[in-house]
Amino acid sequence: MISGLGWVMTSTIEGVIGFALFILIAPLLRHWPRAWRWPTLTATIKLRGVREESSGHGDIYRPYLDYSYFSDGEERTGSFKGDIYVSRHEAESELSEIWDHPPVMVRVHPSKPGTSVLVLPD
Repeated sequence: MISGLGWVMTSTIEGVIGFALFILIAPLLRHWPRAWRWPTLTATIKLRGVREESSGHGDIYRPYLDYSYFSDGEERTGSFKGDIYVSRHEAESELSEIWDHPPVMVRVHPSKPGTSVLVLPD
């Protein structure tokens, strides 16, 4: 009986974790299914770094980039927030993968040129 209860608790915990990850990631993926068809433009990195945030479980680190690109004769801006890490070194490594592979490319929504997504290196 107790071993069955352990399975139920484990399944519940996995379900809660899966749901929480979906809630965190879903807004970031809202353009992903269509964005691969959008035109690609070269972007310039304006600001980059790693943000440190405190949570109830300790410090977490998240790389970010602010970039600009030209579309329809206007300079536009966009931003990228990377994955969440428990180590600053891992967050900086993700940032280096993007930064160290110029040029930085973005995909731009064809009818909303102010909407863009960063093209991550392979």
